[in-house]
Amino acid sequence: MIEPGKTTDADVAKFLKAKMAEYGVTDAWHPDQNPNVNSGPDRGHSHATDKVILPGDVIQTDFGVKLYGIWVSDIQRFAYVLKDGETAAPADIQQYWENGKAGSRIALAAMRPGIKGEDVDRAQRDLMDANGSRYVPWSTGHPVGYVAHDVGPNLGGARIPTPRPAAQKLLKKGMTFAFDGFHCWKQADGTEKTISVEEMAVVTDNGAEYLISPQEDLILVGKK
Repeated sequence: MIEPGKTTDADVAKFLKAKMAEYGVTDAWHPDQNPNVNSGPDRGHSHATDKVILPGDVIQTDFGVKLYGIWVSDIQRFAYVLKDGETAAPADIQQYWENGKAGSRIALAAMRPGIKGEDVDRAQRDLMDANGSRYVPWSTGHPVGYVAHDVGPNLGGARIPTPRPAAQKLLKKGMTFAFDGFHCWKQADGTEKTISVEEMAVVTDNGAEYLISPQEDLILVGKK
C-alpha cells in the first residue's frame, strides 16, 4: 500500500491501526507511539510522523499488540524502497541488513538458562564491532510480558563502565524477551540510521526459541 513520494509514515501506522481493530487486539504500549513507522533518521521510541516515504528510504516499523487483554508483543520489521531501475537493495544497504540479522541470530544463540543478560549483549556487541557498526545506545533486549518492557534481566550493559544491576540477573527457563540485531551507519546527510532486527524468543531448557518466525529477508517496496 506504500506509494513512494505520496505515502507518509503516519499513513502506514494508520493502516496497521485499522488491522489491529479488525483482529480485535490493542496496543502493547502508548497508542500514540504504536506502531512507530520511521523512514527517516533514527528517532528511538516516538510517534509516526508525516514524513513522506521516498525511493531509497529504509523503513523501520516498531510494532506491538496486546492479546486477550493480557500479553503483549514487541517486534520490528524493515523494508527498503526501490529507486527507479533497481530490482534489489544497494549492496551496502543489503550488507547492513545482513549484519543486523546476524546480530539478532548471535544474540538468540547466546540466550540460555544461567547466563547473565549482559553476556547476551556482549555477544552481539563483539559482532557489531567486527562488522564496523557505529555505536548503538540501546540494549540488545528486554523482558516482555504484561508490558513491552517488563521486569527481569536486561540484555544490555556490555559496553558501559558501571555494571547495570538488571543486566547481571540470570536468564531462566520460561522468560520471554524481545531482542534486536543492530547495525548503525552514517548517511550522506550526516544523520544515523540503525537496522534493529527485533524478534521475540522464550528461554528453554538448553537455549531459546522464536515465538514467531523471524524476518529472514529485507522487504523490497516496489518490487513487481
